[in-house]
Amino acid sequence: MDFVNRFLSFEKLMGGVLVRVIYFIGLVFIALASLASLFQALQAMGYSFMTGLGMFLLTPIFALISVLFWRFICEIYIVLFRITEQLNEIKLGLKPPAED
Repeated sequence: MDFVNRFLSFEKLMGGVLVRVIYFIGLVFIALASLASLFQALQAMGYSFMTGLGMFLLTPIFALISVLFWRFICEIYIVLFRITEQLNEIKLGLKPPAED
C-alpha cells in the first residue's frame, strides 16, 4: 500500500529505482547483442576468415564500451534525480522569512 501512495503522491521521486531497473534491462540487451554478434562472427568465418576473426575479436571490445557507456548514461540520470531530491530537502528545511 505504501508503494501505491508513493506512486500517486509524487512527494518522493521513483526515478532512481526506475533507472536501476532499466540499467539491468539494458545490460541484458547488450549481452544478447554481443552473443548474437559472436555467432554472426563464427558464421562469417565460413565466407571470409579474416572478416569473421575481426568481428570475433572486436565484439568483446564493443561490448565493454557499450556497458561503460550505458553505465555512464544511467549514472547521469541518477545524479539528476538525486539533485532534485536534495533540492526538495533544502526547500523543506528553509524557514520562511520573518515578517517585521
